[in-house]
Amino acid sequence: MIDALAFLPVDQVSDGMQYLFSNASEENHDTLIELLTYFDATYVTGTARQIHRQGDASNTISVRRIPPPFEPRKWNIHEATIKDTDCTNNMCESWNHAFNRLVCRANPSFWTILQALQRDQSLAAVTILCNQRGQPPVKRAKRSMTELQKHLAVLCKE
Repeated sequence: MIDALAFLPVDQVSDGMQYLFSNASEENHDTLIELLTYFDATYVTGTARQIHRQGDASNTISVRRIPPPFEPRKWNIHEATIKDTDCTNNMCESWNHAFNRLVCRANPSFWTILQALQRDQSLAAVTILCNQRGQPPVKRAKRSMTELQKHLAVLCKE
């Protein structure tokens, strides 16, 4: 159920976390509470720290709230799901992978990177031109997938 918190509206994530705490099963209760406490501190509400003031005669203790390192607004995909937009950065990862394949070196020189950028720009221009003409890119199919499709075609004819 922890995964489902990502689909709640951001303002309801803490309520969802409280629901998980209240419905922790008796089986493996300690382990489950430990996991929920970690997740809550890291991703939902954060932690609290006691602050002792130096030179304070009354020895009052104040508590300061420390926000979680990964706040719900960073990982929550409720809005992205409603608006049907991208939930990940796969497009960035895809470009990074393709660019690394163009460079082909661990520590490239400036000129190697410049040439790779020029090749990348050329590939992007060709892709844009093909899209404008209505020619979608041809997707490569794995050999195993092609063989399975041939096998299905034979079965459908029988």
